[in-house]
Formats: sequence, structure tokens, C-alpha cells
Amino acid sequence: MTYEPRNVVITGGCGFIGSNFVNHIHDAWPNCNFVNVDKLILNSDTQHVDEKVRNSPRYKLALADIKNKKAMMAVFKDNDIDTVIHFAADCTSTRCYNETIEAIENNVIAFIELLEVVKEYGKIRRFVHISTDEVYGDSGLGEDESGKVEDSRLLPGNPYAATKIAGEAYVRAFTAQHKLPIIIARMNNIYGPNQWDVKVVPRFIEIAKVRGEYTIQGSGKQLRPCIMGLTPFESKAMGVTAARVRQSESPGYAPFFLTLPPSLVRHYEQACCALRSWLYVDDASIGIQRVCERGKIGEIYNLGTYFEKNVADLAHVIQAEVDRQLGREVSAPRFVSIPDRPYNDMRYLIDISKAEKELGWTPQISFEEGMRRTVASALKPKDSVKMHVALYGGNGYVGQALQKVLTNRKVPYVLAKSKVGINSDEEVEDELATLNVTHVVCVTGRTHGNGINTIEYLEGGPERVYENVRDNMYSATVLAHLCRKLGIHFTYVGTGYIFAYDANHPIGGQGFTEKDTPTFFGSSYSVVKGFTDRQMSHFNEKGWENINARITLPLTYELDQPRNLLSKIINYK
Repeated sequence: MTYEPRNVVITGGCGFIGSNFVNHIHDAWPNCNFVNVDKLILNSDTQHVDEKVRNSPRYKLALADIKNKKAMMAVFKDNDIDTVIHFAADCTSTRCYNETIEAIENNVIAFIELLEVVKEYGKIRRFVHISTDEVYGDSGLGEDESGKVEDSRLLPGNPYAATKIAGEAYVRAFTAQHKLPIIIARMNNIYGPNQWDVKVVPRFIEIAKVRGEYTIQGSGKQLRPCIMGLTPFESKAMGVTAARVRQSESPGYAPFFLTLPPSLVRHYEQACCALRSWLYVDDASIGIQRVCERGKIGEIYNLGTYFEKNVADLAHVIQAEVDRQLGREVSAPRFVSIPDRPYNDMRYLIDISKAEKELGWTPQISFEEGMRRTVASALKPKDSVKMHVALYGGNGYVGQALQKVLTNRKVPYVLAKSKVGINSDEEVEDELATLNVTHVVCVTGRTHGNGINTIEYLEGGPERVYENVRDNMYSATVLAHLCRKLGIHFTYVGTGYIFAYDANHPIGGQGFTEKDTPTFFGSSYSVVKGFTDRQMSHFNEKGWENINARITLPLTYELDQPRNLLSKIINYK
């Protein structure tokens, strides 16, 4: 029986695979409503979703972190959600190597929080969890190597794969304990429009546009000096003669096994690197659709292709396609070797027989056609919207100036209504959890009042001490804590007036740096702001984004603005 969703949450739907799936599924499921939940980090962009979808009454965008349980529960309840397609993850292997704890936060902890919401909500009928073929680890390089099947042993070779295995383990646990209706899709190496430019295909397209040098990780001596999967056109351009051809079982794919001329053997011994399968994102989207419609709850499905190329060969294909679309003569790529990852799996080969049999799915778009579409998309100019900002203290002097900047740069923003220290912390959190923002900027502060336009106002006794601590320390600290809890980027706009000249920092000499701690305590304002500055450093742990922006007295040309330093000087008596 084919499952028919009605109200669908798509997490990470502004990212690469997620946005392409949204664009596909909006038409494929014409009777469905969709809520795209994304916190707009890394490559995520609202403009990745087609304009016709963004303007559709069946589509909503909720800007939230999936670990924001209040926001996610509100999304589920307000939209009567019955289906979840879960893409949201940090899927960049290099980032996961460098920021392992952050990868665990994004790919494991946040995912568990989402599962807890699904369990509590209790009305989800189908949940598709997007995983990766990297959980299997290395495949052998032999031509007769069999692809990994769904019950093959899991041997992750990198931190990203390890986080995905952890996620799958929790899928199993929640399915067994709480009967959650989850299906896992393990995806091949996917390429197509909207991919982050740190990934090899979009990165190589940018290199091809300027005919630069292609970077290849490692020596690549693990591969035989032959090329797999070139078209006759590519072979001719490279001076390669096909030795034999093997027809793939998948329609539209006919990989060649090619023999290099002697002059190129040494080059490819050095430049070839890990072998990868290349699945076009539209094929992947259809596969995910089939998993949701026809997949069995509790099962795993491999979605991939048997078509393979190593990265050096990929560079030749991309350079030729970019040259062709730009109307230039086809040129040969130039390579430069860069250090490899600590460990690099040489091949991911998966068996898709189960998907073919149970889902009726096989990839249909040839590598040549997929690359043509990908290059064409990359060469088009694009708009970009990657953030939605909440301003606290947005009606103050600095806040109003920031509003103008955001407006001029077409960055959407909202002025928070709740006030920290006046409203309860719970009221502030409830509002923040439902604002659907990716960034918070705190320009809340207290410098004046009751006709006194300088920080001398804060020297007026116990009541002034209370206002000083509330507005200049407590407000920023609470917002930083709540943003960390809800997974929202936080910026604190502080002050540079927390330093005093000394022997190492004389007037006109070496200035203080971001790493220096406050040294000036000559006013109540500076004492409290200096303490807040120190507090912000405690929020700079890995896995969370926090900015402490120290500014000095801001100047504008608005001489009628009493907070403007120029106005103060001109009108000083």
C-alpha cells in the first residue's frame, strides 16, 4: 500500500539536498502542505527553494533549530504534521574532523531532541531519516567488488559517518521502545544545484570558470592508472582510447574502462584519488519520495548509483562542460596536490537491489546530463537570504542605526517585544522560541536617563545600580544563554570603553586587542560592561556561535540626534 502524507515537516529544507527535495516534492505531492524547518547555517539559503514554492499557500518556512523543542512542538501542533523528512545535519566531512563536538551537537544531540518531540507529539505516521553510505566505510577497489547491502557491517572511517551511525542507533532505540514509524535512507555521493561551494563539484566549477589549478588530496597511488566512466567526447579530448566497455545494470549508465596513453600514466598515478559514485540530486529526491511512499517502517534502503569516477577524472569532465557552456575551447585541467584528510575512504560502493525491488526506484539521469544541469545552474547569478535577525534594544540609538543597515542590505529582521529583566526569563524564552530567527543581536544597554545624556546617570545610587546591572549585564547574559539553548547565533554589542591607557598601551601607541581583558573601572558603567565582556567569553565554546562586538562612541551625520557624539560636542555647554 502506498503511504499518502498530508502535512509534512522537512528539516534542513534550505540546504542542498533538502531544498532540491522541496522543489521536487511540492509538485509530486500536490495535495500536501509543507513546513520547511531550517536554522540557515553553512550553505542553507531560503532562495534555494524555487520562487513558485515560496509563494505557494501550501508552503511555510519556520526558522528554527531542531533542538528547539518548544518551536518544533509548535510547528507540529499548529500544522497537524503527520510526516517528517529529516535532512538537517552537518554533512561536511572536513568540518566534522575539525569541529567534532559541534558535529555531535548538530547530528546527534539535536536529532535526539527532535525524536523526543516526535515521541511526545504522538501523531507522526511516517519519519524518513536521511543517512549516508559512509557508515559502511571502505569498499574494495576491485572491478568485481560487490556493493554493500543494508545489513552489511558498519565501519565508519570519519567523524561525520560516526555521527550518522549514532543517529541510526537512536532511530533503532526509539523505534523499539516507542514504536516510532521511522525509515532510514542511506544516500550515495550526491551532486547538483545549490550544493555548498566547499564540496568538490561546485568548487571545481569555480576553478573551471577561471581555468585555475585543481586541488587533489593525497597522492592517489591507491588507484590503478585508468579512468572509469568517461564519455567518448571526454576520451577524445584527453587522448584516451577505450579498451573495453561494460554496460551498467542501471538505465542511462554505460561506464567505460579506459587505458591511458603512456604519457599520462605517471600523471594519473599521482593525481587520481578516491573513487566515488555520483548520484544526481533529482534522482535522490525521487528515491526519498519512494522511501516515504513505499518503504517499510523500521527498514533501511540504499539509494545510490553504480556509476563511478575519481576526483581527477571529475575535474576533466567539469572543465570540459564549463568551457562548452561558456563558449570556449576545451582546455585540460592543471592539478596541485594538497594534504589528505587523516583518513580517507577510498570507495563507497552500495547495492541498490532492495530499493529497485521494493521501491521500484533506480537512478534515471545520466552523469553527463546531471553535470550539464549542475554547471548551467552554477553559471546563473543568484539571490541569497541566509539570515533572519531578532533585535533586542532595537529602538535605541545603535539599534536604529542597525535597523537601517539591515533594511539597506535586505536582511529580514524583527524587533523583540519582550524585555529581559522586565519580563520574566520564561516569557523572553517563549517569545524567542517562536520568532523564527537565525540570529539575535543584543544592543540592549543603559547609559542615560531622566534628562542626563551621559553615563553619569548610572552613578545615582541603588536604583541606578539596579538599572545598570539589569540592562548592561543581566540582559545580555540571559539572551546569550537562551540563544545557546535554542541554537540561535548570538551577537552582543558591547563597548570598547573598558580599557585604560597604560605603559604598554600609551595614547597613540599599541591598542588593546580582542584577547585583552578589561582594565578600566573608573565608572559604574565600565565596571558592569567590563564584567559582561568577561562573561561573554564563557559562551565561546565549540559547537555554538557567539560574537562579542566592542564598539566605541558611534558617530553619524544626524546632528539632531542627541545621542550622537557630534551633536553632544556641538551642543556642549
